[in-house]
Amino acid sequence: LQLWREMKRKGMKMNLVAYNVMIDSQARLGNMDEVGEIVAEMAADGCQPDSISHSTICKGYAVKGELAKALDVLKNMQESKVPHDAIVYNTILDGCAKHKR
Repeated sequence: LQLWREMKRKGMKMNLVAYNVMIDSQARLGNMDEVGEIVAEMAADGCQPDSISHSTICKGYAVKGELAKALDVLKNMQESKVPHDAIVYNTILDGCAKHKR
């Protein structure tokens, strides 16, 4: 996250792929507060989260055992008509299995 902050400080413009990489790196670590910070910066930069962004956020919450939040992201995807696939459902089901829910 330090590199991302340095890039932002230097005025480097991030694209969707770069944002998704940053979201993934923090979601894998369970740093969902940082994911929220990254998503807020995406919006400020006029960059809209896509299905990969949302799926990765679901994965982060599922890994942490915050399944209600993972389901909220899925619900938001459905309501916003963001395409979602079996990967999102499998991610949530995996989280349910790992956390015995």
